[in-house]
Amino acid sequence: MFALDIDLLVLEPNLFADAGWSAQRLTSAVATLSGTTLTLAGADLVAASVDAGCVALLNGVPLEVVARTGAGTLTVSLVRWGRTGPAIPPVGLSGGGCEVYTFRPQIAMVHRHILRLLGLGEGEEAAVTNAPEFTTYEALLALHAVYSSAGAAAPAGSPLADRATQFRLRAAAERTRLAALVDTDGDGLADATRRPAVIPLLRG
Repeated sequence: MFALDIDLLVLEPNLFADAGWSAQRLTSAVATLSGTTLTLAGADLVAASVDAGCVALLNGVPLEVVARTGAGTLTVSLVRWGRTGPAIPPVGLSGGGCEVYTFRPQIAMVHRHILRLLGLGEGEEAAVTNAPEFTTYEALLALHAVYSSAGAAAPAGSPLADRATQFRLRAAAERTRLAALVDTDGDGLADATRRPAVIPLLRG
């Protein structure tokens, strides 16, 4: 996939407060925090598929999972822009209840949609040689899916539906500037340019 859970959180800091109930909970445990090392008592993070890019909620505060360093330990950070740079210690937190959630099903759904727009099949994302350029687009589409679902289940007049519309419009705007560089013959070099848009052709 081009986007991870943390990419959604960067674009929408209130994601887990607004629609955390629609995410999948990977694990839940009592945790202790020392610097940027988060230790979850009794958790098997390997079996739970908790890895870099996930989001851990420690006492309700969202933290980026920078790396899984052991079966029960993570390196975490306050939310960073991008996936590089040193981890930022969550000052003021020391431990408490910790849950790790993911929106991977929603991300996977829109990922397949993007691949189809590019004329690629499931599992062929490696052919896109400029994949990082699609991170924001995929994250916006996933946020639209999350908020559309949340808005449908919310009472009439809920702002969640409005948020879904905003993410749809932002995704549409992002799509207009994107072009995938595609390696069609597997030699590692891009030999085709494809845009994730349907362009109607009219006979004159």
